[in-house]
Amino acid sequence: TTKTLGKEPQLNLKVANKIRLDILEELSQGYSLKNLNKKNNELFNEYLILRKNSLSYTYIYATQKNYDKYLKNRIGDLHPKDVTTSEVQKIINEILESGKAPQTAKAIKEIVVAFYKFLPELGINNIDNIGKAIKIPKFDNSRVIELTDDQTKKLFESLFTYHDIKIRTIFIWLLHGRRKGEVLNIKWEDIDFEKNIYTIDSSISKIKKTLQFSLTDTLITALKEYGIKSNGLVFSSNQNDKKIISKTGMDYHWKNIRFNTGLKNLNMHDLRHIVGGFGVNNGFSLEVVGKTLGHTTANITQRYSKVQRETVKTVIDSLFEAYKPSDL
Repeated sequence: TTKTLGKEPQLNLKVANKIRLDILEELSQGYSLKNLNKKNNELFNEYLILRKNSLSYTYIYATQKNYDKYLKNRIGDLHPKDVTTSEVQKIINEILESGKAPQTAKAIKEIVVAFYKFLPELGINNIDNIGKAIKIPKFDNSRVIELTDDQTKKLFESLFTYHDIKIRTIFIWLLHGRRKGEVLNIKWEDIDFEKNIYTIDSSISKIKKTLQFSLTDTLITALKEYGIKSNGLVFSSNQNDKKIISKTGMDYHWKNIRFNTGLKNLNMHDLRHIVGGFGVNNGFSLEVVGKTLGHTTANITQRYSKVQRETVKTVIDSLFEAYKPSDL
């Protein structure tokens, strides 16, 4: 890269030479001349673009949202080398003092750590990872979901009879222990109705591994009623069939479920806890419950994988037998 110095307005040769020496010094420390003057906002955008194929869509979406909400206006106009740990720690402290969950503060720290760790890939070296020094108080992030049999039956009735067929089908699939991001991003090509299995690709799986599960009779019936297609997103946005349903849209429908059931503090993700709790409380091993929820996979033969999927399917079938409305 060539820069012509000494010809700028009101810039004499002495000042120009000092600028030249400053640039050489920064380059010697590992800075990319291309990114030398780029600020965090532009660099962070490049970071997400470069990582889009190695991280799930859900993670990228959440990371962008958190950055825009908590970091963009505070450190976005600074170069990474000009941001201090104390500045980010101040943002973290404000989040905690405002009553936000510690998990939110932890997510912001993880964003900063990951971004600074990736800076060398953007041509910027020799900058300390300021995120590692951020302090987050220890906290218990676990949720205990205890519903009575009557509450659970009422919840299942509300989910299975929800008026919007697309959202109803999503809810039914979530009751199989899947995460919201997995269900919203699944494609028709990922479903094999001949073998009665569906695949969660590693690109949309939280654990970054490809998972396979058996289709239950309940899920097959729901998909047939919804309308099976040959390709594309199973649950695309009503406005754009290339995009998934927005978080705002899902939140609206979940508020209806809360209202219908009176379970004001129930989160959509709690459906996974209900599935897991049912499995443990009804004698299924922790290993089987873990595989039902897609916590891990193992490198085993297809023969044993099929046995494993059928065992997992038994957990869901038993759950539906206990709580699914009898007339459905």
